[in-house]
Amino acid sequence: MAFTAGPAWRKQICRKGDHHRRVSYIGRDRRNAEVFQTYRSRAAEAIAKYGGRYLARGGEVQTLEGAWNPRNIIIVEFRSMEQARAWYQSPEYASALDVRDVALEHNLILVDGYRDLTGMPVP
Repeated sequence: MAFTAGPAWRKQICRKGDHHRRVSYIGRDRRNAEVFQTYRSRAAEAIAKYGGRYLARGGEVQTLEGAWNPRNIIIVEFRSMEQARAWYQSPEYASALDVRDVALEHNLILVDGYRDLTGMPVP
């Protein structure tokens, strides 16, 4: 599945009545391949335990506009912001954080679903 900006992206990701939240790792560059595997395994276990699921992980990234050119983007979906925050603050993910900075360069954002211009969730 390809992810694009705009209405086509929304149709691919959001199902009717389904206002999931997403956590996205952006622009990851591996620093240490061995430690990266440890981080990846620990993070995946924590994501699964807290009900997250991967929507994009390790696929091709193509920059269409601008100078931003990340090598890898990972998008994880949780049922709520609370669930996403619980995952991020969990002891299971803390175990992954112990090695993250050695494993990779990263950015992390939390996005609250898809909303219309008035701020209301879109069915």
